[in-house]
Amino acid sequence: RMLEFPNIRYPIYPIDETTPDVSRKAQVENMTMLTHRKTTKALRSYSVNYKIPTTEYVRLRNFFDQVNTAEMFLWTHPETLAKIRVRFADQLHFSASDYGVWTGSIQLQEA
Repeated sequence: RMLEFPNIRYPIYPIDETTPDVSRKAQVENMTMLTHRKTTKALRSYSVNYKIPTTEYVRLRNFFDQVNTAEMFLWTHPETLAKIRVRFADQLHFSASDYGVWTGSIQLQEA
């Protein structure tokens, strides 16, 4: 059974989603561009911002400590509600922005 992203409140906006270009391009002598797909699936990346209470931040931090950037898990996209298989793409970066409130972002990479 695959791990699931912890149950914390919805992120704050904006939610950034990046879809990579998965085509290979080559320009030939007559200036024509030849293109074809390198892969069938474009693996998207997501940057998601949160403003959460300390208890939820600790839950998120413990989950990150468990999986770090190595393990895959299921994350529910807050807009489409699709369950997506992802991994953390970078470090966890949060700041205590007010008493009992943590603000930060997570970077996710589709896997």
